[in-house]
Amino acid sequence: MISILELVSNIRAAWQLALRNPEAMTDFDASPTGFWQSFWAFAVVIPPLFLMDVLQDNRLHDLLGPGLVLAMLLAYILDAVAFPVVMLSLADRMGLWPRYPLYIVAYNWSQVVQTALLFPIVLLLVSGGDPESGGMFLLLTFALILFYRAYITRLALGISYGVAAALVLLQVLLSLSIQQGLSAILLKGASV
Repeated sequence: MISILELVSNIRAAWQLALRNPEAMTDFDASPTGFWQSFWAFAVVIPPLFLMDVLQDNRLHDLLGPGLVLAMLLAYILDAVAFPVVMLSLADRMGLWPRYPLYIVAYNWSQVVQTALLFPIVLLLVSGGDPESGGMFLLLTFALILFYRAYITRLALGISYGVAAALVLLQVLLSLSIQQGLSAILLKGASV
C-alpha cells in the first residue's frame, strides 16, 4: 500500500518533470518498493480514463454493465503492465538495465499528469463545447504529452531524443493495439 504523502510526492515530481525540471527525477523512489508502488498511479488514472472512454464512444453506452466494466478494467491493467514488461527486455538489450526502475517509476507517475491534462478537454468536448477549438486543444495536448513522454524517457534512461522518441512510439503503438483489440472483442461480442 502507498501512503497519501508518497502518492502526492510522486505526483508532484511528475508535475515538476512536466515543467521541465530535471532535478525532479531525484524525487522518485527507484527502490524495489518505490518501483512497485508506482503502479498505484494507475489506481488514480483508471477512473477518469474509464469515464473518458465511455463518454467518447456512444457504442459503449448500450453495452455498459458489469461485464464491460470488468473487461475495460482488465484492458487498463494490461495496458499498464505491457509496456514495462516490453521495456524490461529492451532495457536489458540496450544496456539500460540500471536505469530501468527509475524510468518505469517516472513513466508510471507521469500517467497521472497526462490524464489530468486530457480529462478537462475531453469533458469539454463531450459536453457540447466547440468541436473545432476543443479538437485543436486535444491535438495540442497530445503533442505536449508525446514530448513529455520523450523528455522523461531521455532523462531517465540517459539516451538521445531520437531513441527516446522511438521508445515513445513503441509505447503508443502497444497501447493502441491493446485498445483496438479490446474494442474489436467487445463490439463483436455485443453484435452477436
